[in-house]
This record gives sequence, structure tokens and C-alpha cells, in this order.
Amino acid sequence: MGKQYPKAVVSRVLGTSRSSQYYENKPAEDKALDAEIQSVCAEFPRYGYRRVTAE
Repeated sequence: MGKQYPKAVVSRVLGTSRSSQYYENKPAEDKALDAEIQSVCAEFPRYGYRRVTAE
């Protein structure tokens, strides 16, 4: 195994903040799914999230 260094030291050497080491990319947006959810909500305005998910 390789040598491990403290995150603070690695961040300082790379010139980044420590919090950037915990950053995770958000998944790509699914425009088609968003549009479908919006259409279900428009058709059934009284549905809650469970019924919208089931629909």
C-alpha cells in the first residue's frame, strides 16, 4: 500500500479547499422524467408524491 497523507496537507499542496475532497457530482438531469412528472402533477393536482410515483 502507498503512503497516506493528511487531507489538510494534500489540500494545501494542491491549492484546494479540504471540502472539495468530499464533493460528489450530481447525477445528470433527466429532462424526460421531469416532464413526465410535471404532466402527471398537472393532470392530478391533488396527488401526493406517493401517487405521482406510482402513476
